[in-house]
Amino acid sequence: MEKPARKNIFLSYAHRDGRLAMDFLDRLSSHLGAAKGVRFSVWRDHLILPGEHWRHEIRQALEQCHFGLLLTSPSFFASDFIREEELSHFVSSTPEQGASGKAVPVGLVPYDFDLLDTRGLVDRQVYRRDDGLFYSECAGNGRDRFVAQLFGLLMQLTRKYR
Repeated sequence: MEKPARKNIFLSYAHRDGRLAMDFLDRLSSHLGAAKGVRFSVWRDHLILPGEHWRHEIRQALEQCHFGLLLTSPSFFASDFIREEELSHFVSSTPEQGASGKAVPVGLVPYDFDLLDTRGLVDRQVYRRDDGLFYSECAGNGRDRFVAQLFGLLMQLTRKYR
């Protein structure tokens, strides 16, 4: 029997959106844990232990990830740390230059793409539900549908970038 592929996911979100981000992650974790042929591991900054050098831990997690789930919102783009450290890792100025990890921007809270400085993510496809809704605009089963559709796309990306 073939050993499942291991894929590391870096979860990036604004702490101001923490409750909503954890609701999203809780729903997604069930899908990730049951993925066929893939073992997903999600890293988030809450895994940093007291006393550890947090910048070093974040940089190390960025270097080891296969995908960055970027939970986008106005607060996300307002964060200096996210803009300077995390987005610079995932977003390059041109597709030819590539980036260290694959950015998977997810629309967490609605925003106007034309009015915010998205630091290069404006050129990336941001995931929203098939009807265009951001995660926060969905309720109950709608959030489950949002996550299920995203999970299907993550599986497609996993097969594409083996």
